[in-house]
Amino acid sequence: MTEEKREFEERGRRERWQRRRRIETASIYVGEVKDGERHGRGTLTLPDGEKYEGEFKDGKKDGRGTLTYPDGEKYEGEFKDGKPWTVTFTDVDGSKTEWKDGYEIDDELDG
Repeated sequence: MTEEKREFEERGRRERWQRRRRIETASIYVGEVKDGERHGRGTLTLPDGEKYEGEFKDGKKDGRGTLTYPDGEKYEGEFKDGKPWTVTFTDVDGSKTEWKDGYEIDDELDG
């Protein structure tokens, strides 16, 4: 990887993180707090309409919850360290996909 490409990728990661941080800063959280972090039950709503209702641990989605996107897509189930862990994902067309241990389950494995 060239130095120029590495620098470009690093700049892109920084910009994505900064953009995400601005969105998080403008978010609305109603719920339990511990040591200044979201912790326990709560609802986090971002300015773009994304909404998470459920359990938090150390500021991250962790435990049972529902993450709903503005277009209607949603993850319902268990979150771990801020990520969907063992959940059902429902697409805008109503189709469902199961996730286990942070990974989408391949339908071919079910049969």
